[in-house]
Amino acid sequence: LEKDGKRFVKVFALDANVMNKAHWGVTKEAVRRNLETIIGKPLLGPPGQMEHGPSEPGALREFERAHEVGVFKDFGVNGVAWGVAEWTGTESQWMDLRAGKWKYVSPQVRVPSEKMRKTADGDWIKGFQFEHVQFVERPAFGEDAKVLGFCEAPEMGQCTFAAALRETTKIVGLA
Repeated sequence: LEKDGKRFVKVFALDANVMNKAHWGVTKEAVRRNLETIIGKPLLGPPGQMEHGPSEPGALREFERAHEVGVFKDFGVNGVAWGVAEWTGTESQWMDLRAGKWKYVSPQVRVPSEKMRKTADGDWIKGFQFEHVQFVERPAFGEDAKVLGFCEAPEMGQCTFAAALRETTKIVGLA
């Protein structure tokens, strides 16, 4: 790891066709069409803050600016949808992440009413825009909604997240 390298964290973003604990889920088609909206959106921390912030748009942006610890630069799907954020948080926050104190995440998406299908089990989202992903203590998508890896390197492309994931599982005691 290079001392002057950038820091990146790979986190869960969404799990298609799974109804979460908040009684909403996204379709696979919605993930395919809308996952790219995560680019440029904030990763928020630390866990234990007001989860997802206020609902009023102006107050939400203020909340996001005050709690940003990363900005999403990449995304993909490998079983679940994930995002890679460049770390903008403090050194002590990075150390807490590496120590496994920041483990779970939860996405917040904005959904036009015409893109929502209500069912007896909850709401199925057919289209969305990411607002942010936030570190939380209790993830709505369950224990799979977590940090998937982290890395320090001059550029994101130099991070091999398979190796980072193995290292993360050792650090947080999952291996």
